[in-house]
Amino acid sequence: MILLVAATSFMITRMLFPYFLELLMRGGATKRNWQGEIIPAVAGIIIPVVLCLSTFPLVWMGKNPEISVYLFAIFGVTLLGLLDDLLGDNRQKGLKGHFFFLWREKKLSTGVVKALGTGVLAFWLILVRGDSGFYAVMNWLIIVLSVNFINLLDLRPGRALKGTLFFVSVAVFLRISVLWLAAAVTGIVFAYAHYDLKGKAMLGDTGANPLGMTVGILFLHTPAIVRLSLVIFLIVIHIVSEKISLSLLIERNYFLRMIDHWGRR
Repeated sequence: MILLVAATSFMITRMLFPYFLELLMRGGATKRNWQGEIIPAVAGIIIPVVLCLSTFPLVWMGKNPEISVYLFAIFGVTLLGLLDDLLGDNRQKGLKGHFFFLWREKKLSTGVVKALGTGVLAFWLILVRGDSGFYAVMNWLIIVLSVNFINLLDLRPGRALKGTLFFVSVAVFLRISVLWLAAAVTGIVFAYAHYDLKGKAMLGDTGANPLGMTVGILFLHTPAIVRLSLVIFLIVIHIVSEKISLSLLIERNYFLRMIDHWGRR
């Protein structure tokens, strides 16, 4: 069943994605990438669509009652990312920049809406799961920070996809109970990678958000020590990223730079 979900996700993405790209180009949903080329933006909107289609048999058979809850959270952060991609102002950088803009100008930015909305969705998810006390706080941080971390990675082709696959691989190695979600997102990532690595489509926050939410959900099913380690790692990364570009850190490290350039045009 797990292999079937992965294969279904891969095939659906490969079949539908060209039509999504043509629709985005025709509708003018385009942006300039880091190389100055005009490409379809918000292409990551296909991720929650494929997740729903590929996991439909599991929902229909009632084998995984948590699927609907997780898909709702994934769709929620996708919409928040879409709002930021379509209406966002790139002059504010990072969480600190967006909240400083709110305090100084007394105006909302889409970055603040995205951050607050993600926090509310994460809180709702924790309540539905029935988490409490220290574990509730830790799990909330995992979701919120995972979403933002994949967003931070999505500055070069393929980087967010590779980061997602790394975390998915760790979660699978730990034998989590939600392997259906790991399989579904893996199939999507492999099918989408051809377009992303060659700079033919842009994930945007619309795609990075659901990938980050998926990573967070997967790690909710790992041992407590793993979750605590992840929270510490993500907090450190976010503090560092406020002071220095992650792209610069990656370029300075031979191993990370090698992985970052794998498959890229």
